[in-house]
Amino acid sequence: MSQKPNVNEIKKVIDRIKRINLKIYSKTLSEKEDYFFQNHYDIMENYPFLVSQICSGEDLSKLDYMLSSLEQVENGNSTKDEMDKIIGEKLADEYVKPLDKPNEDKPNE
Repeated sequence: MSQKPNVNEIKKVIDRIKRINLKIYSKTLSEKEDYFFQNHYDIMENYPFLVSQICSGEDLSKLDYMLSSLEQVENGNSTKDEMDKIIGEKLADEYVKPLDKPNEDKPNE
């Protein structure tokens, strides 16, 4: 891939992966990844993370949020630095700050 794809191109790839995944839904994640390597190498070569995420059945809300943020930058509604800060704060709120809270289940030592 010579240049970075834009959000619309990524969304098209995601839709394509989802459609293929529906056809192979009964396979394990490993079998699905092998299927993509054998039958859709172009996707697996350029978007292995998307294939794994979508085929795993995991929650895609963070992926959707990242794409929405990227789209805001592409449309000129926000700068990359602004979105980096917003995303960083959101992830810190979700993953880091809960680690700083004392665990009520454990007595104070």
